[in-house]
Amino acid sequence: MSRAAPHKLRATASREVNQSDVRNDASGRNNTAAPPHERNVIDIAAAILRSREQMQQAIATAAYLRAEQRGFEPGHELEDWLDAQAEIAGKRSSG
Repeated sequence: MSRAAPHKLRATASREVNQSDVRNDASGRNNTAAPPHERNVIDIAAAILRSREQMQQAIATAAYLRAEQRGFEPGHELEDWLDAQAEIAGKRSSG
């Protein structure tokens, strides 16, 4: 078997992949990239996860601020969270 050119990576015994086909996954590891039609799905899924994480963080911050305004009186945690969730969802739908 001949040696692969330096600009190629051996993916399998029957297939070579250009370095441009290699991408970092969410953990930062290099993985052989998915075919183009799958890349779009992967990118969309990653964007949704980032969006969900950002939304959860915004809700948590808004709930904390509500609790702070009340002096952190116990027993209102769920109410704070649900009110914050409604507030954030309203902001997302309006703009």
